[in-house]
Amino acid sequence: MHIIFMTDLDGTFIGHDDFSFDAISAEVFDLIRNGINLIPNSSKTANEIDELCVELGLCLPFICENGAALINSDLLIDRWPYVTDKKANKTFTPSELAHEWEHSVVSNHKNCCIFLENLSSKEHAAILGLSAEKLALALNREYSSLLIFEGSESQYTELCQDVSRAGLALHRGGRVCNLSGAHDKADYCNGFRATVGNQQDTVIVGFGDSDNDTALLEASDIACIIPKPDGSKLALANPPNNLVIAEHSAPLGWLDAARCALSIIHNTYGVSHG
Repeated sequence: MHIIFMTDLDGTFIGHDDFSFDAISAEVFDLIRNGINLIPNSSKTANEIDELCVELGLCLPFICENGAALINSDLLIDRWPYVTDKKANKTFTPSELAHEWEHSVVSNHKNCCIFLENLSSKEHAAILGLSAEKLALALNREYSSLLIFEGSESQYTELCQDVSRAGLALHRGGRVCNLSGAHDKADYCNGFRATVGNQQDTVIVGFGDSDNDTALLEASDIACIIPKPDGSKLALANPPNNLVIAEHSAPLGWLDAARCALSIIHNTYGVSHG
């Protein structure tokens, strides 16, 4: 059986404020050694995730910028022979997104949006909680543009609908929103299942904490929700049959949820890992 842990990063796998995963790194190594396929699936850029993998001491396949591209697919080739590095079907560069925003997105709520490219470096650091090289990596995006939305919840919902009608997508993470093509974190789930051939041989465990993780969590066989530091939790409109809500925030909550997911897999399929 192929067990895939497809995980968001900020606020899920790594701490919301300190961006640390040190408290769980040893256990993560054990999971991988015992056959778990760990695939980061984040709004972060490819270079950001690459750097995190270096810090973790692992080379991993991953999905960047809210489903825009699958990177390092060669690490899956031995087990899943037809997976290749690829971009989502409808990706846009930041300059293309700016053009579409200006000419295709019709909405009364565009004036509620502040694009980070129009702010100072000091403001970038305060908003993203990053500095120096890490900040530069976060801002150097290939398939999305970062913005702050300053309207109401109902206005945000309407803006998302307006953006969707223009063939784009707006994703809200823990700190900022991402404008991108019409792709999301769930886009590769069915592809991984299809590559294996027998979908019953694959269990996808999704981990997330924010709105932009909703599609991934709802497409997973087991959804693991990690609470935010203030205790608030993401609510899913269409959760899978198996739903895990961790007691702690990241990173310890991720490990709690992983253990619960493995227990569910053992009880359901009779498969043990670690």
